[in-house]
Amino acid sequence: MNKSSAVFGFGEWLMRLNPADHLRFDQATSLHLHYGGAEANVLASLTSWGMPSALVSTLPNNPIGDAALSQLRALGVDTSYIQQGPGRMGLYFLEEGSGMRDSQVVYDRAGSSFAIDTRYRDWSTLLNGGQWFHLSGVTPALSPSLLTESIQAIKQAKASGLTTSFDLNYRSQLWVRDQAAEAFKQIMPWVDVYVGMDSDMATLFGVKPAPENANAAEYFIQEIHRMYGCKWAATTVRESISGGQIRWSALLFDGKNIYHSSTYDLSVRDRVGTGDAFTAGLIYAYQQGYSIEEALEFATAAGAWKHSVLGDVNRVSLSEINSLVKGHRGGSIRR
Repeated sequence: MNKSSAVFGFGEWLMRLNPADHLRFDQATSLHLHYGGAEANVLASLTSWGMPSALVSTLPNNPIGDAALSQLRALGVDTSYIQQGPGRMGLYFLEEGSGMRDSQVVYDRAGSSFAIDTRYRDWSTLLNGGQWFHLSGVTPALSPSLLTESIQAIKQAKASGLTTSFDLNYRSQLWVRDQAAEAFKQIMPWVDVYVGMDSDMATLFGVKPAPENANAAEYFIQEIHRMYGCKWAATTVRESISGGQIRWSALLFDGKNIYHSSTYDLSVRDRVGTGDAFTAGLIYAYQQGYSIEEALEFATAAGAWKHSVLGDVNRVSLSEINSLVKGHRGGSIRR
């Protein structure tokens, strides 16, 4: 891998199992298998767009771990920083919603090889020569040792001159809000590009509730920027509309101006990984020197496309994203 253009991510590559055709768990007699992970999903997109990336992680030293490693390698992500050791494969089960029924996730990650790995990584050596480091709120939630490693990694990334990004990704099944809030306070001072919004930002960041009649998303990303001095603070916005569709857009604050993206009305084939696709779009556009407006449109289009793709990883080319940005919203047959 060419480290001079490398994006590093620190997180778990895990297995997803879900019933087919939006069946409920208690209806299922078989499960479909996919692989994914918050950081790895971002890296897979970047690699497919020609930006070398590497995942730092741990997988089980058994045939399941070998298969997972092979799948990630097939996506083009550099796996040379992945160790194999004791423990098992991290799992999550997904029941895909439909119409008024929300999707639901059941995690089975305790005791995974990544979660139980307490080794110290020499981040100074590992990140030397890289350009970008990406982390999400999932990784520090998995164990106390991974929280410590996450903090050390992002601190060293900044010290080594890498641009850093952090996707909030608060997961209530993995830890309680008080724990997450304390962790995020230690991570956020080192973040250049922040992505995410939660329904209770007051608990996670101590942000006062948005004033009456204020746009909550605008208010919160401005507050995050004010508190931590990120270069960019961004979030996606989803609204339910008729017919089971959603309205998808995003906004970004750079310390001076708030930028709003185009809006997409989408049918949802698979919502998992849409935020990761957006984050990957921001990283790519930032690295390519896009203007803020161009970067936001590119990232929002990447996330919009992911809603149509089954599995955690986005499968979209640069030309397809750019076509969407230019206004081609699909629905035809290309012959």
